[in-house]
Amino acid sequence: MYMLEGISRWNMGRAKEAVDVEGASTLRSFDVRLISHLNNLSQRVHGGALVPEFTPPGKPTGERIAVEYLLAQTNRGDLLAPWQVSEIPWQVLEEEDEPDDTISMPDMVCQSAETGAADPPSAVQGDTEAGPLVTETSQRDSRGVLGWEAVDALAAYLVDLNRTITALSAKEEAEIVHRYTALHAMDKTPSRYTQKAKKKARASGGPWRAPRKPSGSAPGQQAAERLYMTHGQAAQDPEAHRVSECVCLRLAKEFEQPRNRPKDTKGKTMPIPQSIVSVYSHIRQLLEDSRAVLDQTNLVLVPVNNTTVSSWLLRRDKRKDRDMLLQGTVLPKQLHLAPEPLPTIQQAPPHPHAPPSPDAPPEKPAPPECPPSQPRQRAWRLNKAAQEDEEPVSRGEPPRKRLAKEKYHYTCKVCGQDKRKRTGHTQLKGRWYCPASGQTQDDWRKSL
Repeated sequence: MYMLEGISRWNMGRAKEAVDVEGASTLRSFDVRLISHLNNLSQRVHGGALVPEFTPPGKPTGERIAVEYLLAQTNRGDLLAPWQVSEIPWQVLEEEDEPDDTISMPDMVCQSAETGAADPPSAVQGDTEAGPLVTETSQRDSRGVLGWEAVDALAAYLVDLNRTITALSAKEEAEIVHRYTALHAMDKTPSRYTQKAKKKARASGGPWRAPRKPSGSAPGQQAAERLYMTHGQAAQDPEAHRVSECVCLRLAKEFEQPRNRPKDTKGKTMPIPQSIVSVYSHIRQLLEDSRAVLDQTNLVLVPVNNTTVSSWLLRRDKRKDRDMLLQGTVLPKQLHLAPEPLPTIQQAPPHPHAPPSPDAPPEKPAPPECPPSQPRQRAWRLNKAAQEDEEPVSRGEPPRKRLAKEKYHYTCKVCGQDKRKRTGHTQLKGRWYCPASGQTQDDWRKSL
């Protein structure tokens, strides 16, 4: 296998060197699928192939070569025969090719909303299944999908069931099956979940975070194993299925008044989310225990809990507030391209600590900056005092008297100048150095 891979790469390298293609790329890759996908994207964006010297491989003819031919002649196995693979292991799945395992029905609902809101589903080309018939009594859900009247009828019957029984009667089962058959095929499709691909571990978490060690399991795998061992179920959002959403919506309207809500063992009224979960779980238990409903339909209410129901109610309230505020407001259209081109590129100024280029002329040394005549704090105070004295002077009054020193430095007894760094004086171990003494600072330091 390694020898065949090496020969294939050697052939590709030799073919690239043997033919002189104008505008050949410098891409160093031997992955045929990667180069082919790169050329397709470049053709769509730039209008030309990014790797022009690449030639896609031909279609396989089924001819057996070398080991394949020998195995087929000796009846020891045919390498070209299709393999019967029952299941693809999750380790080899690509992350970009698999959808999220927690999303099933909403994707289909959103797609139907995009097509059903503008044109009737029957007008969509390429659909093998006709959409719900549009009549004067047709109803749409909050996303604009047709067929809500059948879902509402089934949910209304489920909510009106006796909440003290533990099993359905034959008449109730037949009515549920009859109302289920009136649903659209989209609402009859059971929820399907695909395997979640394992995320690729990063080598480093960034400059401010230590690198994480790979956990060795796909996201949600440990939670699923824990639920399986404890015989539990992962709660989902009510919007995962339209029947479940309609049941929760009817229960939420019923439990708006506190007197309609059930009470707990201590006699206290339950909150709305907990009341919805309590009655919803009872309806779900009746459907799961009915053998006729399970055999004749695919009706299964998704499991919910207080958290998912609370987030669903909060999301509905936010959507209503947003729609109310945006009603009558014309939002600007999204512009994908700017009407004007981008401005020209500006050259960044050279860094002050960057090394000079060898071709640049030598820079002249900058003249030494003269230190200010007085400190900034003293200059600010003098300026402030002058501003305060302007008003009294304008009225003819004398300015305010302030204590001020004429000199802020001691005077050297040798040269008569101020003892400061500008005049060359310095202090060490309580002794002063004067340039007029006739010795250098090094000799003066050694003599101490």
